Formats: sequence, structure tokens, C-alpha cells
Amino acid sequence: MKLKSLIVTLLCLALTACCDPDQDPQSVSLPTPNSVLDIVDSYKAKRAVQALSEADRNLLKGYLIRTAMDQALGKYDGSAINIGQAIKAQQEWLAVQDAEAAQQQAIKDEEAAKQKAIHEAEAAQQQALKDNEAKQQAILEDISKQKAEALDIMNSTLTANLVSLKLQKKNYKKKIYSDYIDIELVIKNNSESELSGFKGSLVIKDTTGAPVKTLEISASTEIEAGQAVLYTTKFDHNSLLEADKLLATLNLDKVHYEWIPDVYTFKNGDALKMPN
Repeated sequence: MKLKSLIVTLLCLALTACCDPDQDPQSVSLPTPNSVLDIVDSYKAKRAVQALSEADRNLLKGYLIRTAMDQALGKYDGSAINIGQAIKAQQEWLAVQDAEAAQQQAIKDEEAAKQKAIHEAEAAQQQALKDNEAKQQAILEDISKQKAEALDIMNSTLTANLVSLKLQKKNYKKKIYSDYIDIELVIKNNSESELSGFKGSLVIKDTTGAPVKTLEISASTEIEAGQAVLYTTKFDHNSLLEADKLLATLNLDKVHYEWIPDVYTFKNGDALKMPN
């Protein structure tokens, strides 16, 4: 009801067009809430409000509406105040509101900037990971291609055929103090240069083709171009290892194997090597 009275008051004041040039309108006191009707009837108050600039009248209107709402909420103490003080109070209140709004906007802008930076960093990281994966994939594909090409060359350069695979039991009379696997390979140099050494792996597989054991073989053996030699080597046999036990039971006629080349060296200084 009081808020409605204040609004009616403002409308009434706006209808008066008279003003006293000798009177300072901002020095005129506003009526307290208990005498709010005085502002409607007071010729002096009407003239004072009309003498204000439009900007000041808007400030005063805002102040009256705001304090009327505060009064309704029990926040207004009803102290006497003149028009100038009311205008100044409204200016200060608006300045605080603007400052708070600016602060809130600054916080929002800062948070938005942080989120944008995080998103950009995450996007850059994801792109870097994709680029790195693509680079690694390209490297792997290149290595795979090089290996395939090198394997073709090395397989055509040297062939290794398994001709014997036997378990030799320990025999103290013959000064054989441990079990071992005796292996014989026919190594053929298919190249046009004399071989001085070779290194590779012999993968022994069971009848299903599953790997049983890989034997690393390295030898400094001279083989003339186009010639084949019988190469013999042996490996320790541990009967406690499942792979070794299975290896000893394999039938040579049914066993599968694969020769995987590593390095071939030639007397002329040339070398063939599988890429890493």
C-alpha cells in the first residue's frame, strides 16, 4: 500500500509544471513514510521535483521505488532525507550495482577464458596425440615394408635347412656332463659373394605349427658363393622346462621350423641386416 502511495506521489509530482528559480530543489526534504501524503499536497515539494533535470528526476524516482520496497521488507529506517541526498544515495547505489555487475562479469569472463584455454589445450593435446599416432603408424608401416623387402633379399641370399635334431643325454664316461640338443643345418650361400658369417634364429614348431622354442644361432663360417655346408651346433637342454621337454620329443619328419635371418656378412666387407 505504501509502495503504491509513493508511485502515485511521483505521478502527481510529474504533473506540476511550476518551479521557483530562487529555490534549490535538492535542499527540499522528502516526507518520511508516516507523512507520505505531505508530498502530494506540498506545493514546495512539487515545485522542487519539477525543477530537477530529467536525469535527477529518474534518480529520485529510482530511489523512492527502491526505498519503498525496502520499507515493505522492513529494511528501511524511515530517516528524513532531502532530495539531493536521495539523488546522491541512488547514484552511489547504482555505482555499487554497476561495480558488482562488472565484477561478476569479470569473473564470468575469466572463467570462460579458463574453460576456453582448457578446451583449446585439450584439443591441441588430442591433435598432437593423433599426429603422433599417425607418425608412429607411418614409421611402423615403413619399417614393416623395409623388413619385408630385406627378408626377401636375405631369404634369397641364404637358405637354412634343418636335417637333424637330437637329444643327447649326459654321459660321464664320454665327459658329457649335461643333456643337450644336437642340431645340424645345411646352410647354402645363394649369393655371388663369399659368405664370412651369419646370424639368425631357428624357430622350432610342433606339428600344428605352434612355436616350441627359438634358438639363436651365430657363426663365423666361410661359405663360397653358390656352395652349401653342413653346420652343427648344440644347445643346453633343461628337462625342467616345458619347452625343452617338448623339444626333445619332436619327430624330425613331422617337425616344422622357420629360419629368421638377422645379419649376413661377406668377405668383401658387404653385409645384409634386417632393419630394427
